Amino acid sequence: MARAPRDVFYADELAAMNKRLPNYRSVLALSEAGADAAWQGEVGLITDVVDRLEPDLGAHEAYVCGPPPMVDAALALLERRGIPPERIYFDKFTTTASPDVALAPRR
Repeated sequence: MARAPRDVFYADELAAMNKRLPNYRSVLALSEAGADAAWQGEVGLITDVVDRLEPDLGAHEAYVCGPPPMVDAALALLERRGIPPERIYFDKFTTTASPDVALAPRR
């Protein structure tokens, strides 16, 4: 998941893995495609994309990493789609500094 096309990385490698690994599928999704007419992938919150594409996930494991609200939404969706909690692995992350402080140059 990325916000805009400029944020996507390793797209070629992920596409190659889709072809090489029979039980693997990656889907690139943007939360804010904006006016980029070249983008042909999924658009929306990642939970909405998974909700559209995956009606039954009961035979799978899930690995989720992101900010707490996104992880909480994903956990609820994955459980509704059939993944038991013991097969969902997650990491919630936050920053401890405001964006202005984190981007300030060192002196």
